[in-house]
Amino acid sequence: GRAISMGLNLSFYPIVDLLKQWAEIGVEDDAATAFTRLQASIHELFQDETASVLPFVATLMGLNPPDPYRQRLAGIEGEALEKLIRKSMRELLIRLSQIQPLVVVIDDVHWADVSSIAMLEFLFRLSQSERILFINLFRPGYEETGQRILDTTAEDTSLYSVAIHLEPLDDHMSEMMIRDLLDLNGFNHAVVDQIIRRASGNPYFI
Repeated sequence: GRAISMGLNLSFYPIVDLLKQWAEIGVEDDAATAFTRLQASIHELFQDETASVLPFVATLMGLNPPDPYRQRLAGIEGEALEKLIRKSMRELLIRLSQIQPLVVVIDDVHWADVSSIAMLEFLFRLSQSERILFINLFRPGYEETGQRILDTTAEDTSLYSVAIHLEPLDDHMSEMMIRDLLDLNGFNHAVVDQIIRRASGNPYFI
């Protein structure tokens, strides 16, 4: 899944993106098709227990489940609904990890909304007991998202975690990357120097 630059105003956006990737829901799919794909994916995992999970995962994704699934949501709101959504996500990841080891990758976490960060912190504890690896990629300097995750995992001694800080490429490494990407025969070296200077060691900018 991936957060986006306007994600602070989009609840659970990277979690929803993750679920869409898993359920193979495309950008062109309408709500009915998206729900059908989600239903099929969850049913494959939960079989007769589908109704205990599907309505809450669909709600998280902003999908309005039809009856009889909608009836499972009747009278449930606020904190009670939030707990059931979290429980359903937890059970979903556990089932997936029982089939094969699971890697959950969330990119651009620095742009995630607070609800997504809270959800991830809740799910991280699964790494203690299940075959799940969480990889969270983010830029430094974002207190409410990336830094919050670093602080949470550092404080919670029950979590198996490691922080990997990627330093900017130096000039030599930057030039090596440029040469790997381009055919530099006859290429003006001043342009290479300009790329190195303007990219400031960021391989994406290179």
